[in-house]
Amino acid sequence: MGVKGTMVDNKKVLEWAGFSYFDGWYYPPDGNRRERQHCDELPDMNFCFKWLVPKLDEYDRMEILMGWAYSVVSLEDEPALALCRAIEELIDETSS
Repeated sequence: MGVKGTMVDNKKVLEWAGFSYFDGWYYPPDGNRRERQHCDELPDMNFCFKWLVPKLDEYDRMEILMGWAYSVVSLEDEPALALCRAIEELIDETSS
């Protein structure tokens, strides 16, 4: 489901997306236990577009996607990692 060893605080991103922690795993807001995510794994792109992108729309922060697209194209970054980094920056901005 994901890539281990990232430079993103996955816990922060998952909690921002409404996931809840139980028994070593994060579970989505809809309670679907099959879509659980371990905090040591970077979510893949399917996961990002299902759970993270709609949350950006909720916060009216879709410009994050433009920065992400630029990062992926110009820096050849891992797409899911780049998106999670951008979301983590947004979380840090809004929590200060």
